[in-house]
Amino acid sequence: MAEILETHEEALDVQDESSRKEPEAYRELANEHRRIAAELRETARRMAAYRDLPMGRHDRSVMSSPRAVQAFEKFVNVEEGLLALLQRRVEADRAMLKAMGNED
Repeated sequence: MAEILETHEEALDVQDESSRKEPEAYRELANEHRRIAAELRETARRMAAYRDLPMGRHDRSVMSSPRAVQAFEKFVNVEEGLLALLQRRVEADRAMLKAMGNED
């Protein structure tokens, strides 16, 4: 996304009053995307490092408590919403890519 924002910035007509405000916004957003991506990569790296921890004993009654089930159900619902969002975005992005004349 950061790269898209940066390349989009190059297309701006700086003679246009409205376009003059966009470069700073794009730079800020690109930097923010890069920072968030770096944090996510680090979190993923740490999670992967914990993968080999020996499995400790768990209290099954806690793991199947209404609170635990509700928390996991909420997580699954968010995953489903994200999947649906990504599916819609891919369709829209493919259409835009086709309009740009560069579809595979």
